[in-house]
Amino acid sequence: MNKTIKYLFIGATVWLAQTPVTADAQTIPPACDQYLKVLRTCGPDLIRLAALTQPDQEASVRAEVTEGYKRLQSGIRTGIKQHGETAIAERCASLPGKEQMQSQATNIVTVLAFGHELSDACEAAYSALR
Repeated sequence: MNKTIKYLFIGATVWLAQTPVTADAQTIPPACDQYLKVLRTCGPDLIRLAALTQPDQEASVRAEVTEGYKRLQSGIRTGIKQHGETAIAERCASLPGKEQMQSQATNIVTVLAFGHELSDACEAAYSALR
């Protein structure tokens, strides 16, 4: 479970950093925010699953979820500052980017589903991915 979380955050941050330069803005585009929403919503489910199945790792899963979310959010904001909101939005909405982010979100949701800890809110956030 820790590897799934770690790969999601590292892959997404590196992927966003490779975007070409365009305009500048400060808000997170909806195309990117939908992935952050999945992490905000499903993160507590991952922590709860760890508490039930691997109590000794709950603290590390909590730290991974919290730090990983902050890293991804920071990576998106840095990408926006460096490359512009439009470029980052296009990156989050493009087929290669979308496939990567959705695949990683699917891994988290799959872990939760098999662990019987997939909440309705997490499932709704995941289902809303476009």
